[in-house]
Parts: sequence; C-alpha cells; structure tokens
Amino acid sequence: MKPRAETLPTALETGPGLIQPDQLKDMLTNVPENEFLLLDIRVSTHYARSRIRGALNLCIPTTLLKRATFNLEKLQQTLQTEEDQQKFAQWPNVKYLIVYDGHSSEKRDAVSAMNMFKKFSNEGFSGRPFLLRGGFDAFATEHPTFVDHQSASQRPGTSVSPEGGRPSFAPVIGGVMLPSNANNPNPFFSNIRQNMDLADGVGQMDISVPSSLDSSTLPHWLQDVTKSSDHGKKASERFLQIERREQSRMKEAYASFNTSATPGLHTGKVCLSGVEKGGKNRYKDILPFEHARVHLTGRPEGVCDYINASHVQASRSYKRYIASQGPLPATFDDFWSVIWDQDVRVIVMLTAESEGGQLKCHPYWQNREFGSIRLKPLSEKKVSLDIDKHRSTPGAASSTSNTSEYARRRANTTTTFESAQNVQPSQPQPETPYVIVRKFALSHSSHPFSPMREVTQLHYASWPDFGAPAQPSHLLALVELANVMQRAALPVNANSIAASVATENPAAMGWYEEPESNANARPMLVHCSAGCGRTGTFCTVDSVIDMLKRQRLAAMHRPDADGDVSMTESSPVRRRSAGPNGLKLRLEESRHGEIETGWLENADLDLVETTVEDFRRQRLSMVQSLRQFVLCYETVVEWVWRIQERNNRLAGGRGRPRSEILEVRR
Repeated sequence: MKPRAETLPTALETGPGLIQPDQLKDMLTNVPENEFLLLDIRVSTHYARSRIRGALNLCIPTTLLKRATFNLEKLQQTLQTEEDQQKFAQWPNVKYLIVYDGHSSEKRDAVSAMNMFKKFSNEGFSGRPFLLRGGFDAFATEHPTFVDHQSASQRPGTSVSPEGGRPSFAPVIGGVMLPSNANNPNPFFSNIRQNMDLADGVGQMDISVPSSLDSSTLPHWLQDVTKSSDHGKKASERFLQIERREQSRMKEAYASFNTSATPGLHTGKVCLSGVEKGGKNRYKDILPFEHARVHLTGRPEGVCDYINASHVQASRSYKRYIASQGPLPATFDDFWSVIWDQDVRVIVMLTAESEGGQLKCHPYWQNREFGSIRLKPLSEKKVSLDIDKHRSTPGAASSTSNTSEYARRRANTTTTFESAQNVQPSQPQPETPYVIVRKFALSHSSHPFSPMREVTQLHYASWPDFGAPAQPSHLLALVELANVMQRAALPVNANSIAASVATENPAAMGWYEEPESNANARPMLVHCSAGCGRTGTFCTVDSVIDMLKRQRLAAMHRPDADGDVSMTESSPVRRRSAGPNGLKLRLEESRHGEIETGWLENADLDLVETTVEDFRRQRLSMVQSLRQFVLCYETVVEWVWRIQERNNRLAGGRGRPRSEILEVRR
C-alpha cells in the first residue's frame, strides 16, 4: 500500500479540499472501503446509468439541504437499500469523505456539494472532506474501469421501466417516495421546487412579537396566528397549503410541454413563458407566467420581447410592483428599458451581488449606456435601517442595552429618515443595518425632448437568501423608506404626503397615513436574485400594511344612518350605499379593475395568507420559505405595535381607545 502522502492531496486551511481523478483512483485501490465514504449527488437517473464504484447516491435539492431540520439521519433515510443505509451510518468513523457532482472543477461551482459538506461539518465530522475536481465526467474519462455500469436488474432496490428501457431509480427524498413519472415522462419534473421541498414538510417556527405589545390591538386574524401557545402551527399549515396549491399549478403548467398542443391553447391553465430563453434566465426553474409577464415595448415584429419579470398586484390594494430576477449582463438593456417604459422611479434591490461565493446579481447600474437609455449617477449614500436611531420626539425612552431586544422595547415610533431629496450618510456603526441609496438621472435618445427622470435604487445587501433580516424592524424601515421615495417622485402637491416630502419634511410621512389611493400608481420594481422569495416578502409586507391602513380608514368613517360613508376630500373612497351586506367602498378603477372591498369588515381574513396566494398566481414562489412567510407576520405585527405606541404617546390617554387603532367590526 502506498503511503497516504502519495495518494491524497495536501489538506487545505479551511473547508473541503480538491481531489484529482488520479488521486481518487489511488484511494479506491489502496484505502480500505471502511475508511472512506463516496457520495454521488447527481440526479438519480444519471446515477442509475453509471457511477463511480462504491458510491452512494444522495440527490438532495439545495433548498432542502439548507434546512437545519434536514440532518444526516434524514439524509440516510433517502438511501434505497438497507445495505446502503448501513454503509452511510458509518460516516462518523471514516477518515475521508469524497463528494462529486457531474462536472464541477471549482468549489464555487459545486453549490449542492458544498451544502452537503456543511451537513457533515455541523454534526462534527472529524475526517478530511474532498470534492472531486471535474466531477464524474472527468473521472469516467480518465478511469473508465472504475465506473460501475451495473444494470438496475442486477442491483437491489431498483427497478426496470416497463418498456425495458434504461434503469430507473425510484426518486426518494427525505424518506418519502416521490410520484413516479415513468408512464408520463416529464423532463421538467425537477424544475418544480415543491416536488422535493415538500418531502420534508415546511417545518414550524414560533412567530416573534414585541414583548410590550397589547395583543388586543391586533386584527383578529393576526391575534389568532401569533398566539404564543400555537408556536406558529397555524402559519405553518397555511404556508403548506400555499405550497401544495402552487405545486398543483406547476405540474399543470409543465404538463403542457408533454403534449403536442400549443401551451397558449390550454384554456384556464397557467402557462409558463421563457422556457427556451436560457440566456435571459438566471435560474432555469424560475420563469414568469405568460398572463402576468412584463413585455418589452417598442420591439419590431419578430424581435424578442421577453424579460424575466412579472406584473404583480394584490387584489385588495392599489400598490403595483414589477417583480424581477436580478439582471444578467445579457439583460441589462432590457432591464433599463422596462424602467423607462413603465415609468419606474424606485428600484428595491434585496440581495448582495454575491453570497457564499455565488454571484446573485450583476451590477447593472455601473455602465452609462444601455441601448437607447443613458444613465447618469447623481449620488450614493448610506441610510441606517435602525428606526429608533432617527427618533425625533423629545423625551423618547432610551433604548435597552440588550441588542437582541433592541427592536422590541422602544417607546418612540416616528421614523425620521434623512430627506428624500438630500440623504445624509449615517455615522459608522458596524452592527447597524443600512441601505445604500443610489440616485440616477435617466434619459432616452429616442425621446430627446422628454425631461430626464430621477430614479432611486435602494440596495439592501444584508438579507440572506432563503432567510430573513436580523429584525422585522429592519424590513419595516426599508418598506417605509421605499414608500418615502416612491411618493417623493410624485408631482409636488399631488397629495399632502408627497408635498411634505418634497419640502424636506420626511417625518410627516408615517405608517399611520392613508393607503395608496391612486388606481394608476407607478409600479415599484423589486428584485432579489430570482425575484420571488425576498421580493415576494417585501411586496407582501408593503401591500398588507396598505390594506390595514385601508381597514383603519374605513373604521374611522362608519356608515351613517342612510348607509353612506362620509369621507374627507383626500380620501380614495366615494359615497356608495352600504346595502344589506354592510360597508362597501367603491374605489377608482385601475387597469386591473376595481380592487376588492368586501374584506374591509372581515376580521377573520388572513391578509398575509391571501396576499401571498394572490402573488403566487402572478409569479411563482413569491415568499419562498416558511421563514420568509413568518417574517411577513412579524413585520406586520411590528407595524401595528408602533401604531399602538405612537397613539398612546401622542394621545396621552385622551384619544381613541387603543382597541380602535385597527378595529374591524365582526
């Protein structure tokens, strides 16, 4: 037997090392089988055709690997035979762990492999981990005699398809047998996230609320879902149902690709767009629905009008968004064309340019020319997202020294951001979250006489993929700042709020103001990396808060004896007979038609759940994880709590009872 130093690569300082095909061949030849564990993380169909001798197959989606609850014990349960499970169970005793995918040559390209290594590291693996450089393809090319082509009929726990074709391994994830598609093959089966994500369920987590919150001030539906005794079970069940409904929609959408009929002819079914636009999609499984996608305008007949972006709007709010993937270099021109054509004035970017060695979004704002669009940078500032750092009320209570409770124990609620027209940098504080505010002037060469437009980008880089900001107050502050910028872009005196911002009094713009009243409001463009998880969470929180403002406004103006609603001139609500069904508010029509109003007196309607469901019908995976779904509730609760605190302080007990802050009659 050769000395170990001749058969293994030198260990790296941190993380797994890279092992060459020749070195792995030497290990297979000279190292006892009980001293190493070889894992093949390719899809099961590739593993079934051929594999490196002695490898176990663990094809687990990245989103599942990232879950803390999906531990090595559950990984072991995914193996199909008792023999393989027993072999995997010896992982604490092996000296070497080798993982390989199809062809990755660098660690930064092997995302699934790196997440697999983390599972072992988190559970105390003390051996040496290695990634096979070049993956299976490189090894099979150099050492074909070490590749096992044994057929399925010769291996236990496998089966041969009825047609006698190539061997197929039953897809098993998390100990759950996934539906077989042998009789109706679908090449896009793995593109449906829930097919694998739901194998381990969605989990369950507590919903955090401020310790000083008077829960009686919450709408009934919010009280119900945030009860401490429930431990987040209701939220978990509601998210699970949202996931299952989307899974059903996506199976239907992808089924159209298995027929000879044109996808657009599937009446009543959702149709995906851009499947063939590989160079324009950041991720192959995140595609817009045809009925909601953004079309590039002004394109000659026959020229592609596709961009991976969707129009989204909740049915109970006038707030409009364009949910987009993080632009690629190939789509920079298209992206800025959408900004111009849709008259977007605020861009919200919810991802860092790179995370964990992965490029999440290309810097689409660094060039100066994008086709006919000219971009002129005006300013770049940092604004703190610590709400209480900006408090302006004299005598406000000081913050607690406990940083973890900082967002949960304050008396002041007024956010005094720097002027929307003249943002000043905050003092350097490493632990304080911030948003980068970039301002640009846009012009269009095809419209030389059109005035330049000012566009603001809010770049929040501290929101991890699939995760949540450190505190709900940070997201709430970001939502608030985005609305300040959005309303600042309105003509001066368009309404009292926009006028106050334009006159450099941003403190007048608060969460207690009126809901969006403009049926044709400009859309806000929101994107993260894929344009669904973090993007959907931001849009949900913003829209639900707008709905609560509308409910609160309705509660302040009860119907009179004749059943009419008496409103101020600035109100978006017009008089209309309430009729036998109670309060009915007629709102101005938008291009999407009237927004729903029957919910205004419904204290049991979960606005977070219904809004996420609305968005999911317009763009897939909006609010992608349970953690993000819970964050929506936590941030809305934070908003209600700050309303409560503000009214208590300003009214001094002389105003309306606290129970009327968001009161909805039942």
